[in-house]
Amino acid sequence: NTVSGEDLSWFWKTWFFEQGFPDLAIKSYKISGNELFVTVKRIGALPVPIIVTYSNNNGEKFTQREEASVWKNGVEEFEIKLKISGIPNQLVIGDETVPDVNRTDNVLNIKQN
Repeated sequence: NTVSGEDLSWFWKTWFFEQGFPDLAIKSYKISGNELFVTVKRIGALPVPIIVTYSNNNGEKFTQREEASVWKNGVEEFEIKLKISGIPNQLVIGDETVPDVNRTDNVLNIKQN
């Protein structure tokens, strides 16, 4: 807490003094113009960072990260806004550095109209 200059009790309490597990899922997405809105649901009680990667029709991948602090006020969902290039065809949340007990709900293939 001293080094960060902020009260991190919301993090320490959940990770070390309460029972729970880390689990995020893609709840929904919406494309509007050149923006992609991804709603991530926190299923588990432990706060973890959100890493969203989308692939486009050109084979390119773009990643955006939000820190675990987005969960500090107890919210269960968080919406990320990404600028997109090309036509997105797949969303993935998390990576090998973010613990998640159920990765089956972390990948979503985007259907094109």
